[in-house]
Amino acid sequence: MLVNRKRAGVAGVPVWLRLSPVVCATLAVCSQAALAQTAPADTTAAKRTAETTQLEEVVVSAESTNASEATRSYENPAVSSATGLLLTRRETPQSVSVVTRQQMDDENVQTLDDALLNATGISATQLDVGGRTSYRARGFEITNFRVDGALMNGQTGFSGQGLALNMDLYDRVEILRGANGLLGATGDPAGVVDLVRKEPRKTRFGSVGVTLGSHGGRHLTADLNQPLNADGSVRSRFVFSGDDSNTFRDREKDKSLGLLASFAADITRDTKATLGLQYERRRIDGATWGTNVPIWYADGTETNFKRSLNSSADWSYSERESKTIFGALEHRFDNNWTTKLSGSWTRGDVDSHLAVAKANRGTVSAGYWAQDGSGAYLNTYLSEAQSTTKNLQWSLNGPFEALGRRHQFMMGANYNDNESTAYGLDCFNSAGKSVACMNRISNGFAIGDWREFIRSGEGIGEVTTARNGKDTVTRIKTYGTYAATRLSITDPLSVIVGARLSWQRNFSNGVVTSDFSHQVTPYLGAVYDLNRNYSLYASYTDVFEAQSQRRVDGTYLDPKSGTAMEVGVKGEWLDGQFDGSLAVFRNKQKDVATIARDASGDPLYVTGDEGVTAYVNGASGVTTKGFEVDFSGRITPSWNVYGGYTYLSVNNPNSTGAEDDPKHLLRLNTSYRLPGSWNKLTLGTGLTAQSKMHQVATGTSHPTEGANVNIDLKAYTLFHAMARYEINKDLVATLNISNLFDKTYYRQYGFYSGAIYGEPRTVRLNLKATF
Repeated sequence: MLVNRKRAGVAGVPVWLRLSPVVCATLAVCSQAALAQTAPADTTAAKRTAETTQLEEVVVSAESTNASEATRSYENPAVSSATGLLLTRRETPQSVSVVTRQQMDDENVQTLDDALLNATGISATQLDVGGRTSYRARGFEITNFRVDGALMNGQTGFSGQGLALNMDLYDRVEILRGANGLLGATGDPAGVVDLVRKEPRKTRFGSVGVTLGSHGGRHLTADLNQPLNADGSVRSRFVFSGDDSNTFRDREKDKSLGLLASFAADITRDTKATLGLQYERRRIDGATWGTNVPIWYADGTETNFKRSLNSSADWSYSERESKTIFGALEHRFDNNWTTKLSGSWTRGDVDSHLAVAKANRGTVSAGYWAQDGSGAYLNTYLSEAQSTTKNLQWSLNGPFEALGRRHQFMMGANYNDNESTAYGLDCFNSAGKSVACMNRISNGFAIGDWREFIRSGEGIGEVTTARNGKDTVTRIKTYGTYAATRLSITDPLSVIVGARLSWQRNFSNGVVTSDFSHQVTPYLGAVYDLNRNYSLYASYTDVFEAQSQRRVDGTYLDPKSGTAMEVGVKGEWLDGQFDGSLAVFRNKQKDVATIARDASGDPLYVTGDEGVTAYVNGASGVTTKGFEVDFSGRITPSWNVYGGYTYLSVNNPNSTGAEDDPKHLLRLNTSYRLPGSWNKLTLGTGLTAQSKMHQVATGTSHPTEGANVNIDLKAYTLFHAMARYEINKDLVATLNISNLFDKTYYRQYGFYSGAIYGEPRTVRLNLKATF
């Protein structure tokens, strides 16, 4: 099924997918592994059920761990993102991927962007350098981000904290593709991204690593797991991560800092308490508001700038900082039931101090660059925001006997309170004169000669800010209860039935703007074991989400609602070390947030808060459908593989004609430790490939032909390579090369008549000492 594209029922598969040698080789290996491990027909599913029960008991034991770092594999043994029940991926009736610690180490993953772009089915649309990036799955933007199951503002907008997330602090990323309204207050059909922190463990170990790379890359990490008594019943984990790097763009610098201090104590044989502190900060000098490379000159001809071009002012930057306190108390009863109470508090600060020479609409000029150096204007956007997020969660789960069979039950409640303050600012130019904090095209910001400006970013003095007390405070309070049971109907058939009861209230400056209560979100899933290796599954859930986007008048949109359905087949081979799935999905939503536009098609902004794009409820529903192939794990003790392919069809009557998602998306990665006398060397390679997306120039159109120009974000395929050498048992060197063949591609094309280049070939060398 994986190799024969005609059987998959998809016509017009692009050449880059059909002909890739890495694709063919990896899929062939997966097929051989599946055939070699298929059990005889008379093998019963009862044995699998018994093995599953044993796995669950081991995982919840205080003496074991579910940490992916313990496996050194691309396969994680169990996940709970979909249902709250600790199940293997095969037992979960939805599509779940895990980016494990080994994958992150092999691919030199440092940021959320790095992690998500290593996962099946997730694409990204970048709007700024060092700012907004929209991550999407199954035709919708992902808005549901969590850390250890607790909701967080993980988006990368002007108040989100996603840009600051430091992946050195995390053990793995669990990604559920598809709706999940059971555990959270939303049933967003895009999915859920759950980051799981590194945890304190009972044995002492640690590491120190340094990475040097192209474009002046410098990265330092330290990780210490330290038992605090003889038997490890009291233990600690400390992680440090620091980055101070230049990038491939002129005058761009990326600085980050991550700190984690986590403590765990076994109060009794069956009771564990955890407490921790976390700090993450990231600052990008040379950040932009919008695209940084114009795609047309003022006369309508195409530009051809180097990828290193940076059109930001020398004082432009974005900065994000978050501080978190978290804790949990877990208890295991004698009957193998467990209960857990956890909570967290996070404060986030965002400072956007942005200035970039780009095209825009204004009373003076559209800001297109003429080839003689004239025509450019500096656009500025300055904002400061702070958010506070409180989370509280409780759960209870365990097995029970009924009608002579063993089942599982789970129930719980969670509470999330997010308050965000957009500070009112007065802005002043370098002469001390009052100016708008958001300037599109203005006489005071005309650039004399853009050819000189892009060399230094100098020429227009820094705009400064002062808070004026005219703040906008928005608050979203969400809470609910949920319950689910996994019923063993027969030896091969299990059914998961659940529902969530939710309340949500939105505030603006203390006034309730929307209120939704007693919203019921049902969940139904089933898994049928065909034999030892294969299972059929299906799931259904409602979609309901109170949207945070606002209309032009500042009021919140009506909630979006709909349905999400998925059916497929999952396989598991090599004693659970390698698994894969084929999923077919269909999602439908109505009242989806759609950007509000004026008669010319330009975006509108919220009155009084012009840095925030205004939205309307889409008049028609959005339907997405497609299929995914996903696989990961360890084929042999020396050979790790993971990858996935997504085909997506989107029907959005509200669209302007631009495509937000590629129709075809492929990711493949593998690493292999050589045998014999070469066994100190591990080699790896992989690729990312996506099909073209039709785009529409937004914000501004073509300088001479207006909107009558078709533009496309072209298809691309990127290869990367890795080599790891064990110098001795305590010292390892790893070489990573991304964009191996130095492909020129874009992360954005058309936004405000501009583009954002993707990273060129980059080489990084890491030296890691362990103890």
